[in-house]
Amino acid sequence: MKATKNSPQGRVCYTCHRKTVPREPCWMCGKVVLAAAHTEEGAWCERCRRTHLAEPCSRCGQTAPVTVRDDEKRPVCRRCWQRGHQRPLRRCIDCGEDKPAARLIEDGPLCEKCDNRRAPEVLCPRCGKTRKVGILSTGVCRACAQQAGPRQPCHNCGRTRLVAYRDADGEPWCDGCRRQTLAEPCSGCGVHKVVCARDHNGPWCKACWEVVRPGPPCTDCGQRPSMSVPATDGVARCVPCYLAAQVPCTRCGTTARAERHWPEGPVCLSCVDAVRLTHEHCHCCGQLAAVFRREPAGPLCPDCAGVTFS
Repeated sequence: MKATKNSPQGRVCYTCHRKTVPREPCWMCGKVVLAAAHTEEGAWCERCRRTHLAEPCSRCGQTAPVTVRDDEKRPVCRRCWQRGHQRPLRRCIDCGEDKPAARLIEDGPLCEKCDNRRAPEVLCPRCGKTRKVGILSTGVCRACAQQAGPRQPCHNCGRTRLVAYRDADGEPWCDGCRRQTLAEPCSGCGVHKVVCARDHNGPWCKACWEVVRPGPPCTDCGQRPSMSVPATDGVARCVPCYLAAQVPCTRCGTTARAERHWPEGPVCLSCVDAVRLTHEHCHCCGQLAAVFRREPAGPLCPDCAGVTFS
């Protein structure tokens, strides 16, 4: 982790710096937390600050923090803004698929799914269980973070669920009903599914769009369009052929199907199993874990190397 702050002991990372900052009572809810902002009234926690700054979105009607304002100075939430400004596709360093990058690290981009897999496990202060973190500022796990969210009866099904969407009248909708409402008959398979893309033929689901989307044909099968970014060997392949391609392993040199795509390149199943089944104490964190690679200081575990097996 990069050092970001100066201290009497030297440069420290942002996480360690936050541990030294004194906690203050939020003037709104009274909880003693790390202050996210200070005003004339006093300190604000992150949750109360976001709630105070939230406004009904001019497009979806959901009350959320304002991301931008349009030409008429109307508030727009982050979800609606992202719908009209799609992020470019990048090759995820973990799964090897072309998806919008959720986070950029030193080794490359991570998609949202792989970024969630890398979330550190913490001891949740609410439930007392060791789980993946949901709110970094408070160390609360994901389960407790979801329970702390606003729950209201869904306007469509009547069940009390997390509010995922608000219609033009401001009525709350749960995520399941929202997905059913957004579903349309696919132009390819005819099944009611969530729309992935549209063209002159109409809406397309994700599976059918992968077959008909514009792009040069796959070099291996010639049936599906190739990915926007060529593979490591320079061959233009579609996603299924890319995952099933026989390529040289970057560790042992054997030509086989790539079981994982690590920062160094494609790795075969035998080399992945060799890492998974070899356990020693990591020289970086001191934990007994699988040996991803050996450095002059000693063995390095996959977590410290930024690689996941999930």
